[in-house]
Amino acid sequence: MKYYMLIIFSVLFIEADVYSQNDNTYSQDSISITYIANAGFLVEMNGKKIVFDGFFKDGFGKYDFPDSNLIFQMTNSQAPLDSIDMIFVSHYHGDHFNSSLITGYLTKNQNTRLVCPEQVNNILQKDNVRYRLIKDQIIIVAPEPNSCLSVIYNDFVVTACRLWHGRKENNDIENIGYILKYRDRSIFHSGDATLADFDGINGYIASCKIDIAVLHNSFGSINLIKHTDSLVNADNYIFMHLTDEYANMFHSYFKQNPELINNPHIFREQMETKIYRFKRSK
Repeated sequence: MKYYMLIIFSVLFIEADVYSQNDNTYSQDSISITYIANAGFLVEMNGKKIVFDGFFKDGFGKYDFPDSNLIFQMTNSQAPLDSIDMIFVSHYHGDHFNSSLITGYLTKNQNTRLVCPEQVNNILQKDNVRYRLIKDQIIIVAPEPNSCLSVIYNDFVVTACRLWHGRKENNDIENIGYILKYRDRSIFHSGDATLADFDGINGYIASCKIDIAVLHNSFGSINLIKHTDSLVNADNYIFMHLTDEYANMFHSYFKQNPELINNPHIFREQMETKIYRFKRSK
């Protein structure tokens, strides 16, 4: 059976006092972020592997996309893309999602769960034969526009927020931003939501104590970045969905203006990894 998300805000962000209160030492918990391409990332936290928007093949002529070696690793479940616990897809566009790659991976890895909107699931269903093999691994998220749904699944707290894809005239596109919380740490991936049409779900995302926010390039644009901290309120920021030109420009701009936003980072190479280490307790 497919899983549908339930609204459970009452238990969403209960802080677990797992670690010591000594603010001067660092715990063993950390989050490793590996850049796949464009908006695709492999996240490793507390022994779990999660991929956001990483299983795709198309860069539409301007965005980075997985090279042949990465496609081989996905197709054959090779390290580091082996034993993935959860795959998140923000929406169905080809620079975020490829149905053949996703279906192939789920078929070979029956413990992996896919979290996606209904439009993505509908595309997967077109491969009727293989879909029957993976349908029990799919968790469909269907929040109304400008709202969030949450569920606890295998110790993950997953919040799916329906965010506008660029402009509100694109409201037929089910673009999902995800907040993933595991134990004491949290990540937000915006999908293709842009800052110009982002209100943070009436301040909800800013209230969630995000450790790392992975954001569409518009959140880091020179004219709009002053609003990013108030709407997202993360401790660390990663900017994604960048052309090579914009990646270079953002990298230089943040290096020259470190006061603009908390701990920004731009990935430059596929499979580049950055490890975030955290204090024992928030």
